Amino acid sequence: MKKSWIAAGSAALLLLCTSCAPLATLLPSLPSEGQPVGRRADWPSPPVLGTHEEPVQTTEEPEAPEEPDLPGELVWTTEPILSRKELPDYHNGLELPVQGATGYTSVSIPLWKTVEDSAEAKARYDEWMRKKEEEAKRRAEEEKRKQEEAEAQRAREAEEARLREEAARRQADAAVDVTTAGQAPVLGGDPLAPLQEPPEADAAAGPDGGAEPTAPEALPEPPPEPEPEPEPAPDEEDGPNLHDGALSMLPAGTPFTVLQESGGWWKVRCEADYTEDGAAQHGEVIGWVEHRTCMINLPDVIPSIIYDATNGYSSKFVSCGKPLAGITGQQLYPGKEQNPRLGEPEFMMPVLYQMAYRLCAAQRAALAEGNCLVLYEGYRPLDVQLKVSGVLRNMIRDDSEVRAGVTSAPWSISWFIATSASNHQQGYAVDVSLARVDGVEECACGDYRFVRMREYRLYEMPTAIHELSRAAATFTTPVASHSPTAWKSAQLAPSMNDPAKGLQGYCTDAELSPLASEWWHFNDLTARSSVLGQLGSGGFTITRCRSIAP
Repeated sequence: MKKSWIAAGSAALLLLCTSCAPLATLLPSLPSEGQPVGRRADWPSPPVLGTHEEPVQTTEEPEAPEEPDLPGELVWTTEPILSRKELPDYHNGLELPVQGATGYTSVSIPLWKTVEDSAEAKARYDEWMRKKEEEAKRRAEEEKRKQEEAEAQRAREAEEARLREEAARRQADAAVDVTTAGQAPVLGGDPLAPLQEPPEADAAAGPDGGAEPTAPEALPEPPPEPEPEPEPAPDEEDGPNLHDGALSMLPAGTPFTVLQESGGWWKVRCEADYTEDGAAQHGEVIGWVEHRTCMINLPDVIPSIIYDATNGYSSKFVSCGKPLAGITGQQLYPGKEQNPRLGEPEFMMPVLYQMAYRLCAAQRAALAEGNCLVLYEGYRPLDVQLKVSGVLRNMIRDDSEVRAGVTSAPWSISWFIATSASNHQQGYAVDVSLARVDGVEECACGDYRFVRMREYRLYEMPTAIHELSRAAATFTTPVASHSPTAWKSAQLAPSMNDPAKGLQGYCTDAELSPLASEWWHFNDLTARSSVLGQLGSGGFTITRCRSIAP
């Protein structure tokens, strides 16, 4: 009996060990190193125990599994994360050569068959201007001579008049002396008696019986002033101008492909009305333009920047967090277009060519610290600017909160949206934010390599982009927007956090100037100075990308 019990017990123990062995295979597997850990709700359900085991009864709550580590809130950091290979190349100050990029005219400019043709036209114009200046100088000297002669004549006349007056005064004094010389003074008598007239003298004789004194000889009358000679009639014929002999005058906003760069000139291909061999034509034409007043499409030369032209698909303009009727959420101008140079759709975002170099410097500084510029807007059409400013004016009139947020001293509406052509229309302004880079893709463009930021996280900034109110102010008070140094002594607004300060550092180190009223807005005042007198007015919309590989 005892052996039988022992045998039965051994069998039961063997069965229990056999049934417990597979439990490890039924539990959820732990993530391997580097594998992301999901939330607890995503874990697989525990296995159902067999019926041969009774659950243990207990009053204690079962211990919950540990909460997995999740990515924390993004905080400002300058820790480098990109390898040398992941950083973009550098070609004469840009990430890709300008050859093959799309350019745009910001003002009307001539297209020349050769640069020499432009030099000849300028030489003719300069010679004509030199002759005009010499003629103007001759006329000015002649006018000055005539004025000096007229002043001398007036001085002579004044002196002659003075002499005549003096002679007449002496003659009158002499006549009085002669009349009273023959009268003896009357002594005594009534002092109140009227004076007696002296006896009449002989009309032919003087008071002493002599001859009548002769009057002084009259001075000669001054000769009449000569009539001024009539001014020669100005030359009514127009002289030469700086675009005589050009193939075409390209209107503002004309897109073209840059084929070659030489000094301050681009050889370009574009579609235009042009003249060749004296005949007017229309179609594709190749010529040269001076690039000082031209804009460049930024994605073509700095592809590593993150481009997000929200006004090209869903505008983010608000004021005090309130939407602008007919503006917020609307597409205000064309957005992405296929870019053959980059091999994918991309926004068209032009700025003056000179500004591209400073933005590239700011981007390289950001990438070196694991951060990246996020560009929201460069060129903005004037009609869009005026539409936004008109809606904001209506909100200021009707909404007291918006009125206080936009127009309270020392601010005004023009600090948040210009009411006429301004820096965005003239090509030397950008609206930009900042992101932390998480992933980079290497791409090819012809024989050149470039990188694009495919994974990133946006830093939290003082406000959302395009918040049109003093909440977005960079400084506590306005700062002269055309001064490259005035901002350096301005006091930062309390809302300027570390990412906003970091963005400002990248841009100002690249010689871009911050706008006092918008943390995201930076101007290139050096580029502006180079085109003074030829600033664009923004009367066009960018619709075409003509980019090709270098």
